[in-house]
Amino acid sequence: MRRRRNIPAEQVHLPYDTLYHGTSSLSAVVSVLESGFLLPPSISGMLSREEGELAPMRGFVYMTPNWTEAARYAMEDLGTDLGLAFVFQVDPYELVTIEPDEDDLGQAIYIAHDGHYWLDGEWPELFAKTLEAEPGLRWTLRDVAQRILTPEQLGLLGTIADGNQLGVEDYAPMAKRMFYDVPQSLRIDVLEHGANVAHRGAVPVYSVLVCEGSWYGIYKSGPSSCKRIDTIDDLYAYLSLAESEALEKHRE
Repeated sequence: MRRRRNIPAEQVHLPYDTLYHGTSSLSAVVSVLESGFLLPPSISGMLSREEGELAPMRGFVYMTPNWTEAARYAMEDLGTDLGLAFVFQVDPYELVTIEPDEDDLGQAIYIAHDGHYWLDGEWPELFAKTLEAEPGLRWTLRDVAQRILTPEQLGLLGTIADGNQLGVEDYAPMAKRMFYDVPQSLRIDVLEHGANVAHRGAVPVYSVLVCEGSWYGIYKSGPSSCKRIDTIDDLYAYLSLAESEALEKHRE
């Protein structure tokens, strides 16, 4: 696989003040509270729930500027560990080298070929509006796709106009194929229009939030619906006796 330099974060004007990473993993929370850093799974040893072409890039930590997405991701795994949702808050100005989340890069290509009608979430809708206002960016994305994707992948994109709906299993492999060939200026464009962020290496976390209740309630109330915990002692104080015993087993 070809290697190329990741983007220095200082070169990107990210349009937000906070990034979020959602999880239900108590082990991840303990690690962050003890070290202050969120580690890539390839370093921490924690397994990703995605495999194959949907697996995250090795050595990266993934974050989103969208509270709703982070909360949903954290709560999708409820029933594992303690059944609590945790969200880490990250200062984007503390990042070092970044990339757009490759799935969002794939979505950008998909949206440029008029496929945004089937994508959920705020970012696809906002990016579709961006392409309407900036047609040059749309044609740049299409040109990159034409130069890099396989004939089979281009054929799939060509079926969008006929009403064919592509899934993440279709556009994620496109993004991974393109990832090492997309010009840095275009990757920065995608980041500056609000795509999720992939950071190479450990990420400093400035706040750990623990959330309980329904996803809808947490989504509507935002971070204010969750409790901030700063230390392991805070976590013990928050948890019930049975949950504290589970925590002790994680630390052994």
